[in-house]
Amino acid sequence: MTTAGAPAADDVVGRDDQLRSFERIMAAGRPAVVLVTGHVGSGKSRFLRELGTRARARGWRTVPAPEQPGLVVTRDATPQSLARQILEALAIGAADGAIDARPVRDAFALSRGVAASSAAFRPPASVAGDEIATTLIRAVREVCPALIGVDGFRPNAALARWLADRLAPAIRESGLPVVTVLTLEAEPPADLLRSVDQHFALGRLDEAATERHFRALGDRLHPPMGDDELRVYVRAATARPELVHSLHRVLALAERPGR
Repeated sequence: MTTAGAPAADDVVGRDDQLRSFERIMAAGRPAVVLVTGHVGSGKSRFLRELGTRARARGWRTVPAPEQPGLVVTRDATPQSLARQILEALAIGAADGAIDARPVRDAFALSRGVAASSAAFRPPASVAGDEIATTLIRAVREVCPALIGVDGFRPNAALARWLADRLAPAIRESGLPVVTVLTLEAEPPADLLRSVDQHFALGRLDEAATERHFRALGDRLHPPMGDDELRVYVRAATARPELVHSLHRVLALAERPGR
């Protein structure tokens, strides 16, 4: 049985510096684009979920919400399809059928259903004539402060350029407190890398933080974990982050009764 203060299987382990940096981004209350990269198993999805949890603890809206499917950008994604995903997550336009599975030929149609209070909204000059970017900024304006998370970001070159050259500058110009977090496995496109405010490359885990996690768990085992055994777990988990939570669950089976 887990008690208060015990390490949880879903804890983000060994990423303390990155989490503190993200807290500073939210505290600033300014628009930001955050890129999270790492190989398969490095913990990108778990890290993004933790960022969402921290954002909600501050009273921020998260897109998508925890119970919604994640936002994904595949190689065939377009500005229209990305806008549709975000607006669907915000439940904007869904009732009148403005958003559907068909290609959006009239970009301004994406804006139908946006709250009437946005009628006086003036888009940033940097997206003049770009109705898709304008619609997204108008919609997000209604729910700020907000965190938008895309877990699985694999843009084609055209979409990456649009995000870097149009949408990201416009959001910055708007000054809205909205943080966009993108996770991807591959090396990010140069255009995108230039446009981000923070890049978290998830490599090896911080050894001291990983040791604290396993020591707290090891002290609860029967018999308690010895120093030699602890070092084995810490070395393995630090080098291969994907092992952390599997090891945690295995060790939890040996917890002392009543703990």
